[in-house]
Amino acid sequence: MGFYKANESRERNIFINGLYSNQQYKILNIDLYIADKSAEIKNETHLRLPDALITASFVMEKCDCLITNDPHFTKANIYIPVYSVKAFCENFL
Repeated sequence: MGFYKANESRERNIFINGLYSNQQYKILNIDLYIADKSAEIKNETHLRLPDALITASFVMEKCDCLITNDPHFTKANIYIPVYSVKAFCENFL
């Protein structure tokens, strides 16, 4: 939303093209399985739908953990280990 709010279409295009061209990122489509899992996660954790979709994507992709500085995601710990950037660095790097 930030790019649209700031009327930065050029910067948005650079950012999106960078994501698609970088092999270290995997862009997922939201399919029925991720949507269903996100509904389950939203129901169990009371996360907002965008956060439930992110969590479901990580779970369905069998990721080891979710790293975020958003404190709301601690509710997702019943589905996937959640670490702040600081905690992840202190424990694993």
